[in-house]
Amino acid sequence: MLSALLAFEASTYVKAAFAVAVLCGVTGSASGGLQITLSNQVLVDTWLADSTINLSALHRILSVTSCSLDSLPHCGGVLATLDICRETHARAYKQFFVVTVIIPLIASVVIVGLALMGITF
Repeated sequence: MLSALLAFEASTYVKAAFAVAVLCGVTGSASGGLQITLSNQVLVDTWLADSTINLSALHRILSVTSCSLDSLPHCGGVLATLDICRETHARAYKQFFVVTVIIPLIASVVIVGLALMGITF
């Protein structure tokens, strides 16, 4: 995955958002995926070598994007919530998906777009 990500022709913001979202989805954990991504020194060095990025914007992109694919059906938080509420994935996951996957992905796209336009936040 690392070589594919490094060869991917896109902005540093897009690459970072993609890497974090995928790893958070695989682990089912926002903090776990973010930690794995940021512990990869090759990725971090590549991102920091890009002098055109705003580090505070990169931080916000990584933080928001980490909360997008982390709540796929295998996520412990989703499983626990559904168990406590005595619901099934079939009945309740559509609502989870919209609130915890679609909306954060939209927010991530907006934040990346703002950062690419040079709007700092």
